[in-house]
Amino acid sequence: MRYAETRQLLGTVLVGAYYTDLGLSSEKISGYFDRPWDWAKIVQHQKWIIQFSSIDDPLIPIEEARYVHEKLKADYHEFEDQGHFGRPTFPELVDALKPRLQSIE
Repeated sequence: MRYAETRQLLGTVLVGAYYTDLGLSSEKISGYFDRPWDWAKIVQHQKWIIQFSSIDDPLIPIEEARYVHEKLKADYHEFEDQGHFGRPTFPELVDALKPRLQSIE
């Protein structure tokens, strides 16, 4: 998301997105969360945003993902049983991404 604040992109796929340091010192020390997000620029700098989250994600609270969705108005896909999406295939991502890529041909 930080990259999209300053650069033009075709689009972004967010999986397990969050916007705070989650109270973790390892995240805080990264500096990634030290400044406010420029939500408007993130949206303006791309044609589309697809977002995936899961209620049972053990790392990212669903409130974080929902807040990101609220700010970005992403094409939002919320699951109940996908955890942190650590699986070998992700057909839902392909289904969501395919029409966007076909539109640029």
